[in-house]
Amino acid sequence: MTQQISETSQKLLLEIGRNIRRTRDLNTIWQETVQKLRPATGASRCIICPYQSKSAILRVVAECALESVSSMLGLELQLQTEPYLSQALATKEVVVAARLSGGDLFGRQSLLAVQCCYQDQPNAVISLHQCDFPRRWEPVDLEFVREVADMAGSAIAHANLYQELQSARSQAQEALSLKSQFLLTINDQIRNPLNGIIGPLKLVIDDLVDEPAEERAFLQDAYRSALHLYEMINDILNFKAKPAQMQLELLPVNFNKLLRDVRRYTLAQVSDKPLYLNMQMPAEEILVCADYRRLLQVMLNLAGNAIKFTHFGGVTISAEVLRQRAIVHERERPGMVEVRVSDTGIGVPVEYQRRLFEPFFRVHCSTASPYPGRGLGLAISKKLVEAMGGEIHFYSMGEGLGSTVTFTVPLY
Repeated sequence: MTQQISETSQKLLLEIGRNIRRTRDLNTIWQETVQKLRPATGASRCIICPYQSKSAILRVVAECALESVSSMLGLELQLQTEPYLSQALATKEVVVAARLSGGDLFGRQSLLAVQCCYQDQPNAVISLHQCDFPRRWEPVDLEFVREVADMAGSAIAHANLYQELQSARSQAQEALSLKSQFLLTINDQIRNPLNGIIGPLKLVIDDLVDEPAEERAFLQDAYRSALHLYEMINDILNFKAKPAQMQLELLPVNFNKLLRDVRRYTLAQVSDKPLYLNMQMPAEEILVCADYRRLLQVMLNLAGNAIKFTHFGGVTISAEVLRQRAIVHERERPGMVEVRVSDTGIGVPVEYQRRLFEPFFRVHCSTASPYPGRGLGLAISKKLVEAMGGEIHFYSMGEGLGSTVTFTVPLY
């Protein structure tokens, strides 16, 4: 009889091995494992939970159980309250409990648990439950379960690796696409200011202007185009530069004066729309340790974004002094200033928010988008803020619900 069971088990092992090794889908591997393992062992329930290093919670992702047994699918199990699962993850041996004390929450009278591992690293745990009677697990059962767990561990590891490779490939392709799109955008945007410089200057050089006022207007057009081109090239160079290459001059900066400059520079943008600009000035004069030009660049960038993506309502810029000692660039500072730029604009869908500080990434990136840009503003702002010893964060409740960007800069 034992020999017959062994031969049957060997055939089943081969079948399970073929089925889970021919797929790279984790759900298929999990389902195939529990659906073959429970009937083969005669258990009431079989569950599998993936495991990540140092995780304290296991989630039941696949289950095969008798109809008379309550389902555990989707439950999150605390290792602290499941000592048999915790023990299984700590050893390569099958952990057995022949008789559990009454009152078990999941109706288990006996169980066994075994880790799935690859190269000595556990990646899941399998548990078989007997709910109708206390069971004495036979050595042949333990050997069979151990073999299945080994095959499942290997299949899970390869599936995880495949998914990581697919994700990396997808991200690389997306990055390449974003860079290609960026280069196409830059190509067009560089041509425009260049034409705006060359055209008016050629008219002046060829004496095709009639009056001094007209000549001055052409020169002003060329100058504005040159400034636009300079800002664009400056953005690209700032993005490429490492923090150590940015040559920041960290000096005492009058933050109140900087906010007044921001207001003066952004009023023209706001006046083009039916928007308000609410500048909440600090009650006291504040000195921060920063590079004035770079800090102004960050503020104008964030304010410009808020105005660009807001059509109704307005933009609020405020600052709060956080009086807590901080070590910045190996020097102790008396605190930080948290700057907040909030708008009532179009907001950002939740799924895009974690990528907003990635270079070249734009939520509205189609050529027909009403929101032009190079996808570098927030990436550069993040680099500059961090180089000055602060942090920057983005918040939005979702599309159509406005946005808030906060960043910190150390007090002098």
